[in-house]
Amino acid sequence: MSDAPFTREQFLEALNGIAGGRTTAQQLTRNLRRALLDFGSEAPDNLNCAGQVEVGPVGSEIGPKITGRDVLFSDIAHALDSEPLPEGHCHVYSCAARKCTASPCFTPQQSWHPTCP
Repeated sequence: MSDAPFTREQFLEALNGIAGGRTTAQQLTRNLRRALLDFGSEAPDNLNCAGQVEVGPVGSEIGPKITGRDVLFSDIAHALDSEPLPEGHCHVYSCAARKCTASPCFTPQQSWHPTCP
């Protein structure tokens, strides 16, 4: 992570681009993948993981989802949120869940606003 404020801003812009529907799903996917890699690194595991993310429709909603599947990441986060917290990891898991559930499925009228720093 070379420039945290810039990469965070780039990541938020990628998410807001999804919410605004300002371009094609392919371009939104490229922007999101680039932002994820810039925020982390281009390590082999990160490259593989970023390749598993795309932006696309699932039903009447559009958002970040698993590549080639009709599964939005927000659906996964909400499913995890209903599970009991793992023992010894409650604080970390709780914060991670709040970050994930702060990014619901997007509609063109919504913008993404983080609730966790």
